[in-house]
Amino acid sequence: MNSNKTIEQILDKDGVYLSTTIGNSMEPMLFDRQNTVVIKKIDHLLNKYEIPLYKRANSKYVLHRIIKVNKKKKFYITLGDNRYKSEKVPFDWVIGYLEGYYIKDTYISTTNKKYVSYVKKLKRNLLFRRAKLFILRLFKL
Repeated sequence: MNSNKTIEQILDKDGVYLSTTIGNSMEPMLFDRQNTVVIKKIDHLLNKYEIPLYKRANSKYVLHRIIKVNKKKKFYITLGDNRYKSEKVPFDWVIGYLEGYYIKDTYISTTNKKYVSYVKKLKRNLLFRRAKLFILRLFKL
């Protein structure tokens, strides 16, 4: 990949973008500099629990899970799997979405049974997980 091109330019040209993850906001699914994500160019309105790649107003790229879709006001509410604070993301910030990722040499599609099972578990435990992360950060545990 040409490092002089933006992610948007690569997605426009190739329709797909591969990158190593940076940060811990999507743990335990994606770990800092240990996974490669496969991002597809945005081509549809995303659904709850899909993972968009979006560019904030400050030009930072973020990959967080959708927990709510507001079609009327045209925004998503996103949340990192390892975060307790959600974020309002306008539809026009979204440039792509997670199609899958690699754990070492193994590709995990977002349609993979283990991935779908992980998302179902995440849904069941969302409130508990957010409260736990808030308390851990509050007391710096």
